[in-house]
Amino acid sequence: MRYCLLLLSVAAAILSAACGNHRPVLRPVPPAAAVSHPFIAVSSTTVVASTEPAVNIIPTEPPAAISSSANFVLVVSEAIGSPDEDLGSYTKVFLDGQEFGRTPVGPKSQEKEWGGKLDVGNHLFRFEKWDLPAVGDWGLLDAQWQPPERFIRVEPGQRTVVRLKFYDSGHGHSLQIARDPIGAPLP
Repeated sequence: MRYCLLLLSVAAAILSAACGNHRPVLRPVPPAAAVSHPFIAVSSTTVVASTEPAVNIIPTEPPAAISSSANFVLVVSEAIGSPDEDLGSYTKVFLDGQEFGRTPVGPKSQEKEWGGKLDVGNHLFRFEKWDLPAVGDWGLLDAQWQPPERFIRVEPGQRTVVRLKFYDSGHGHSLQIARDPIGAPLP
């Protein structure tokens, strides 16, 4: 078994060097299929190495229901230049210095909402945008492009609605604050 792991490590290093900047993708092949590519047998599964780059699939989470009594709602979206840029994203919400929640995961162009019932008064908010690149793992948008921390007032009997819109590949953003009566429909 130890030699199999060593052999797999060496094979992975050879594939990595042969593929250049492309990350090898390992795909299972049915045992009865004839394979003309080099293969490595691992238990009863045959795996074929491919030099096609691994591409992330845009994850989507169902949005959490926001209570009609919520007095704070955040709506985040992004203007994109092409469908290739419409990859996954989400935004973390920090309230008075502590992580308080996050929007669901979805395509950048899709509006993602988060809301809750907060104490009345001024609160220090920080919104942290996370993106999923075409290849790789989730990454935090560079600090220079993140919206700055700011105080937002939550008024009694009012719903504070913050609309955060990113544009120019996340290098710009606009933040708008509106207040609606609590009984008004959610955005």
